[in-house]
Amino acid sequence: GQEPAFSPADPGRMIAIVGDAELDEGNVFESLRESWKLDVRNNWYIVDYNRQSLDKIMDEQSFRVLERMFRINGWDVITLKYGKRMREAFEKPGGEQLKLWINTCSNAQYSALTFLGGQAWRDAMLGGVPASDLGGAEFKALLDSYSDDDLQELMTNLGGHCFETLDEAFQLASRTDNRTAFIAYTIKGYGLPLAGHRDNHGLQMSAQQVEGFRNKLGLSDFDQWEPFAG
Repeated sequence: GQEPAFSPADPGRMIAIVGDAELDEGNVFESLRESWKLDVRNNWYIVDYNRQSLDKIMDEQSFRVLERMFRINGWDVITLKYGKRMREAFEKPGGEQLKLWINTCSNAQYSALTFLGGQAWRDAMLGGVPASDLGGAEFKALLDSYSDDDLQELMTNLGGHCFETLDEAFQLASRTDNRTAFIAYTIKGYGLPLAGHRDNHGLQMSAQQVEGFRNKLGLSDFDQWEPFAG
């Protein structure tokens, strides 16, 4: 006979992708409470932590509140803030200052700079840094080693967009059947001309922007809907 699709010996895993602002809803905490009562296993929540909700920028340090909400209900929490390219930059001279700047930058400013691009990042990060300071000189040298386009790619290389970082986290969590929440930092509109814009929930790309994005991906009118084109 035909093998059953599911077996008690292989329970599988329930995975949900949720927005950060969705977690403001009261019934979310109720469901997490039930997961603790029932000791639910093999359940993952991947939180798309882009810090831009429909009506506001997420509150500063809200990731700490989200982490506590999961942990007090018996969930493991893995925070994915930095992509591989970012982590490699942290290991270079000036990298410690780069990490400190990222960690102290407000959500609103990070979104705005994402929209403005590479030179805006450079101006914001070097403003107020004394050139005579050794750490400041190393920080400037680090930023100078990146073109504007490369700096934009570096600063948007958050953990939720980095396949290597995601794979490492998923492999780690797969070692147990614990319910696990991943707080995955992302950019809303990642890779698009409207990335980081405060109104990007309702914005649409122009025909010219669509054409530019298609060219960036190496696609044409003839193959743009092919699964593995580009």
